[in-house]
Amino acid sequence: MNTIRSNWLSRENATAPSRKDLRMPSENELMAQYGVARNTARQALDVLVAEGLLERVRGSGTYIRMLRRITRRGQTRLAVDRERMFLDSDAWDEDDDKARPVEATNFKSWVDTPPVTDRWLRRLMGDEERLVVRQRVHQIDGVPVQIATTRLPARLFHNLNDLLEYNTGPTGVWGRLAEEGHAVQEADEYVYARMPTADESKMLRLPAGTPVFEIRRVARDGRGNAVDVTDMVMNAALYRLHYRVRGSLEAPVFA
Repeated sequence: MNTIRSNWLSRENATAPSRKDLRMPSENELMAQYGVARNTARQALDVLVAEGLLERVRGSGTYIRMLRRITRRGQTRLAVDRERMFLDSDAWDEDDDKARPVEATNFKSWVDTPPVTDRWLRRLMGDEERLVVRQRVHQIDGVPVQIATTRLPARLFHNLNDLLEYNTGPTGVWGRLAEEGHAVQEADEYVYARMPTADESKMLRLPAGTPVFEIRRVARDGRGNAVDVTDMVMNAALYRLHYRVRGSLEAPVFA
């Protein structure tokens, strides 16, 4: 398996920006090329698929996964800006450090109470709090890379109709919070790594064995109240998360 890995997965075109697939040899071809038994060839492919380095396409074959990673810069996304409130910048390309435009698709919105199973959210928002829920799937170059679900206390807004629309106006939902006297002053992010649910795998079109990052961002107003809880589920094979830690004589600031 190590020979297969070095001969195929170290190729420069395996991480080329093009989305053209690089097909792996079949089991029979691996057997002939490396002089191994079928079980050995099959096990090698299975392990590399489980590691997220290969992906199987039904009826087509096994392909090297094309990885053009996205850098998500946490410290700039949460940086205060006088004109735009809090920045929600584009994703950044890992190779050339250029912004990559993100397209939001499959937008849905509704009003609901916190899920019974989410004790953390119920503590933050209240067991019976009516929440405006906004869900969308982010795509880059036509590829779904992230599911974002935002929850906002409905009682904070005089007009819920605007919040149920995709376009909420200048500066987004945080701009609407500011207009209602609940401007976001700080936000914490909590990052987890896990395997996706069946629905998440379908929405993100994840090959078997692909893990996800789950980020929960809790945004608070000047009174310390949680006014926006957003859960982001992203393809961990495509994302690199960048956070900067600054120190001071008073106390460390995590950005």
